[in-house]
Amino acid sequence: MSETTPFQIPTTGDLHWFKVPPKVFFEPFSIRYLAELKDLSKIFIVSDRMIYKLGYVERVMEVLKRRRNQVEIEIYIDVPIEPTTKAITEALNVMNTFGPDNIIAIGGGSVMCVAKIMWMLYEHPELKLQDIPTQFADIKENVFSGPEVGEKARLICVPTTSGNGSEVSPFCILVDEKTNTTYPIAHYNLIPSVAIVDPEFTYTVPKRTLADNGFDMLSHSIEAYISTYANDFANGMCLEALQLIFKNLVNGYNGCSCARANLHNASTIAGMAHGNAYLGLVHALAYKIANHFHIHHGRVAGILLPHIIRYNAKAPIEGQSQLKKYDVMEKFGRICDRTGLNPGNNAAESLASECEKLLKGTESATGFAQCGIDEKEWKDAVHDIAVTTLESQYSKYNPKKATVPELKEILIASYKPIA
Repeated sequence: MSETTPFQIPTTGDLHWFKVPPKVFFEPFSIRYLAELKDLSKIFIVSDRMIYKLGYVERVMEVLKRRRNQVEIEIYIDVPIEPTTKAITEALNVMNTFGPDNIIAIGGGSVMCVAKIMWMLYEHPELKLQDIPTQFADIKENVFSGPEVGEKARLICVPTTSGNGSEVSPFCILVDEKTNTTYPIAHYNLIPSVAIVDPEFTYTVPKRTLADNGFDMLSHSIEAYISTYANDFANGMCLEALQLIFKNLVNGYNGCSCARANLHNASTIAGMAHGNAYLGLVHALAYKIANHFHIHHGRVAGILLPHIIRYNAKAPIEGQSQLKKYDVMEKFGRICDRTGLNPGNNAAESLASECEKLLKGTESATGFAQCGIDEKEWKDAVHDIAVTTLESQYSKYNPKKATVPELKEILIASYKPIA
């Protein structure tokens, strides 16, 4: 599709939309807006012990205490690394007893996932936690329906890492610790009420965490841009996020505060984009691999991204579907143009190579062998990962419909580090 081609009007049942939080505050020290927001009196803060030790919870409480009205505050800081059913149940019991009118989530992806599901269950006590994975599995089924939120409380998200964009997206995950199963949860009513994107909370993030999260947001931006649900509104955000990421990831990794501030914005921008255009094979595979081998899914996404870019650029095999509406090579060319990359004779190869340079520039793993995975264990898992990946909702939005043999080939190739 050329730049001058009019937007193709979706057919009936194929509507597009763009849903984001009603309020997004972004700039250094934007946490101060908590002192001015209306309708805060009983506040339940959700966080984890590391964030508490860093003083970030106290910083938020200091701002809240500057409000003109007196506020009641209850805190829960026992969110684990994974958003488990146990953590949600425990935190929800405390929150129900307190009865807040605002929930403030301070932390990374796990904290925001816990807060989102708690919010839904607080608003709708008739819902059962065990039913959430099946009720909220396919986002397109519930675009304009489903249980409403916001009657009892608002959800205010304050991300302390840059990566998953959960503060502005309809997505989260739920981990059943009894079965060791990770469930992707998706519903537009899980979009927070307010996002406060304050880079001051990110300056102490360890460089390894920043790099892993950086490749998460990089893959968000590229996948949303080439998704079969890509749209004019999300496209611009994808390109802006990509420009910020390519310019700032290495410098942010090396500790530059200005670069980290730019990356924090990029993460939220990419979150808005992928929340409305969706993702593809990188994340479909990444969640399966991360769950199986217990590796940060951003690190997994970084390893896979160059392989999937090259895969999507190949012509489909006979009988394989690829929507003509989405010219993937042309889109890769636009990414190169916007980010200042030389597309050469093959924009996809230029983009994949640049992603590999970023991996090396941030001292990141370029193959799964560098993640401590035994080669035999990897090969034994490849088939099951490939099969279950095709069941993921993300696979449906990839511009090329993959086969199990193709995914196995990608997985085998991604084991060894690049030269």
